[in-house]
Amino acid sequence: MLCPGTFVRFDSRRTGETLLEARRVKDALIVHGNAKRNRYSGGLDGDVVRIDGTLWDRIGPCVSFGDEELRFHAKVSIDCGLLPNGYDGTWTRNHDG
Repeated sequence: MLCPGTFVRFDSRRTGETLLEARRVKDALIVHGNAKRNRYSGGLDGDVVRIDGTLWDRIGPCVSFGDEELRFHAKVSIDCGLLPNGYDGTWTRNHDG
């Protein structure tokens, strides 16, 4: 569950790439990263965030989602937390104010 005002980021430990970062704002999901979009799908279905498929770094598969499971194929760092107060998707998480 990714609640409004929160984010989750998946980073490949072997390449340092940000595979996917999802930021949830009130009525939207903002997704970016290096993972190729043709290998996974994601979206917001009502209040539920959905990710299906596999996130790959430039070497190979890293983490797969599906069938209500999460499978790791390589070392991945997962970071999650709160977005800054007032974040609306028009500026980055590292915004100074």
